[in-house]
Amino acid sequence: MGSQNTDVIRAALTAAVATGVGGFGVMCVLAATAPTSLRSLPDLWSYRSATWGDGLLLPLSCGALVFARRNLPGGGSRGVTATMAVAGGLGGLATQVFWLLDDSPRLNWTLPEPHRFNAAGVYHGVYLVIMSSIFAGLWASIISRIRASVRAGDAVSWPLVGGGIGLALGAGAGFAALVIADNQISAGSSSSASTLVTIGAALLGTFGVGALLARSIWQRSRSRRQ
Repeated sequence: MGSQNTDVIRAALTAAVATGVGGFGVMCVLAATAPTSLRSLPDLWSYRSATWGDGLLLPLSCGALVFARRNLPGGGSRGVTATMAVAGGLGGLATQVFWLLDDSPRLNWTLPEPHRFNAAGVYHGVYLVIMSSIFAGLWASIISRIRASVRAGDAVSWPLVGGGIGLALGAGAGFAALVIADNQISAGSSSSASTLVTIGAALLGTFGVGALLARSIWQRSRSRRQ
């Protein structure tokens, strides 16, 4: 295995581990040290998106995106990447604002009363905003690099890139499904609705752009063969 391949795998694993430890790992510690007064409320283990999602699917998706990006030549638009990263962060922040503004949210161990996050809730909110920004930036960077590579005719290992993107999409869709299932419990509240709308928009945008990009690559490769 070449040093470049080793570096790509190391970067992907580092991203996956950092995502898992920074989210699920820290939340496990906070849950274990939570005050006993919160035991009557739904805890960390009550949410599949917080356990299987943050513990497995989210790290897997992030690592796969880093793997795909590192297998693409440099280039692309940094401005677009930065803009989408900011937009993703703002989208994540908006969901947290809606949870705080909701007069009748479903309370849990991070939101013990309306309009107030405790320490665990604040940490989770910050983590969510950061990861929303990172995921949006990674997707924008990958799409931008693919477009630049296709236009320039660069040699790209499409099976590796496609495998990483496919794994990221699968894990991301699984995570979104868990979030939707968890939010059905509090369906009808504005906070839950904001989360579902954000997840839905992210899924539609990601799969929509991915489909258009795949179509563009296929058309260009077909025209070159002819």
